[in-house]
Amino acid sequence: MSEVFDFSQTESAKSAERIVPGVYTVTILEAKLNKPEDKSAFLELEMETKEGSKFSDKMYITPKTLGRLQYLHEFYIGKKLDKVFNSVDEIGSYFTKLFKAEAVKKISRKMIIGGQKGKNGGVFPQLPYTSFIVDPNEDRPEGAFIEDSNDWKQYVKEANTASAVKNNDNPMIGSGSIIDDLPF
Repeated sequence: MSEVFDFSQTESAKSAERIVPGVYTVTILEAKLNKPEDKSAFLELEMETKEGSKFSDKMYITPKTLGRLQYLHEFYIGKKLDKVFNSVDEIGSYFTKLFKAEAVKKISRKMIIGGQKGKNGGVFPQLPYTSFIVDPNEDRPEGAFIEDSNDWKQYVKEANTASAVKNNDNPMIGSGSIIDDLPF
């Protein structure tokens, strides 16, 4: 099966705006189970701020990370999760159905969005491991963190570049060799 990619009808991207780390009112749009081969399964949460900015984050499903999913359930949904699951698939199915429910789609919570700095200086939005849902009784203002503030330093982490691709290992980005099918 081959796909056609028609660039003649495609507009150029105007921006690649990312959410700046800060405090925002967020709705979780959906959860999807991903089970990569030879890696831990995770839920990918698709989220949107009340301003309309969308982002996603991963919540891994391992015995050591169940507390993070419990935190999400307890503080986003408002109830402790007291179910017993027999498989990762059952957990994935539960959270997928949960975030599709109409009542849950109406929930929004004020959340702390941190991030991880990329090699080029950009920051990729991420939820902290825990304590990312702001207590409704806390008068915490919404908006972006000021760079180098205490909040910025606490919630924005440096990228782990240990697994970065070396330019000379890939002929497309390496020593200057390029596939010669360019229009010039």
